[in-house]
Amino acid sequence: MKMMKTAVVIMMCAGMVGSVLGQAAGSDKDSLQKLGDKQGTNHTNTIVAQKKAESTRDAVTAAVDIRRAADYMSDAAAALYAIKQQQAVKPATDAIDAIEAAIKKLEEQKKKVDDQLRDKDLAQFQKQYEEIRDRQVAVKAASDDVEKRRTMASDKQIDRPGLLELSKQSKEQNDLIDMILALNKDEKLAEYEVIIWMNNDIKGNMDVSRERMNRAQTGRELARAQQTAIDRLNDIIEALKQEQQKKDEFEKPQGGGGGGGGGGGGKPPLIPPVTQLKLLKAMQTVVNTDTVGRAKELEGVKVEAEKAAIKGDVAKLGKKQGEIEQMAGKVMEKLQR
Repeated sequence: MKMMKTAVVIMMCAGMVGSVLGQAAGSDKDSLQKLGDKQGTNHTNTIVAQKKAESTRDAVTAAVDIRRAADYMSDAAAALYAIKQQQAVKPATDAIDAIEAAIKKLEEQKKKVDDQLRDKDLAQFQKQYEEIRDRQVAVKAASDDVEKRRTMASDKQIDRPGLLELSKQSKEQNDLIDMILALNKDEKLAEYEVIIWMNNDIKGNMDVSRERMNRAQTGRELARAQQTAIDRLNDIIEALKQEQQKKDEFEKPQGGGGGGGGGGGGKPPLIPPVTQLKLLKAMQTVVNTDTVGRAKELEGVKVEAEKAAIKGDVAKLGKKQGEIEQMAGKVMEKLQR
């Protein structure tokens, strides 16, 4: 922020120098003295900008150019006060060139800082998702163990320690749901609709896990919901890892919004459109696999209640397919802007 304020100041100075230069030609004595005053003000403002640049660690290299610009402005002001406007032209022009050089360096430093902040954000989000994933894996391991003991019991019932464990894991599951909801509210992720959508899918599976553990309903459906949440978390984690490994890829980023713009001014998007499309591809692959799996299950089922349950799953897959199509459309729309 400090660096950008400095850049704005010197850009304004450049504009003022250009204005003075344009007005100097053909001006009378009083006008030239007024222009000299204005040029002197430019000189003062530029000195202030230089001091700010020197106090900003990443902008020190630009301070040299700003100092040069200030010297040129001083020379131009002196010429104008002496009613020698022609002698003011070269230093005024040189001042503009020096300011432009400073602006270029400040912009380069800003991009460097933006990239560093982006990597820091990616690493932080990766850490958060990994924590959720690891804890979700532990929840699944605990409930799988309860189910394993149930199947080995003579009465095929969950024992008291198992019930207590499910209650404990249900509370843990609720905490993980809260963590996902907190990520959805993070303003740095809010503009990436694909991530928010995947978070909601993860939450949906976690909701199923929590409710089934609350009811002590272990078995295939519980394990499937938990594993799906883990798989989606792994998809996001892998995407974040890949983004941190990329270098110099965002010189011409797309616009902001759901397609993954992440703002203008050359700032690289946190999660670019191509990465969001890869996540959608992963989701599409899951839908395809699940569709084939449900079709095979349906062929071998004779109990009507089980058939109805599978058909319900197929309907959910259809809904998810429509959502994937919608998300892909939004990403492509942003790419075309």
